Amino acid sequence: MCDRTAWHTLMEISRLVDTAYGLAILADYDCAEGLGIPAELEAAQAAPMSGARLLLAQAKELVDSLEPVISKLEREAA
Repeated sequence: MCDRTAWHTLMEISRLVDTAYGLAILADYDCAEGLGIPAELEAAQAAPMSGARLLLAQAKELVDSLEPVISKLEREAA
């Protein structure tokens, strides 16, 4: 991982969560019912939540990486 600031990490988390939210909305609308091939229908229905799961896992890792930075800032501010 490159040298990243807490701000860049926070912005990346925000982007990942926004994208995952959009995928969850697509999954909620389930607009794949028009697909006639069963394998394509199954893939289309699973893709948004599968993608959201991966994005949220990345966001969780980034949140975890911020914890030491935030703790250090709090110690320095005290």
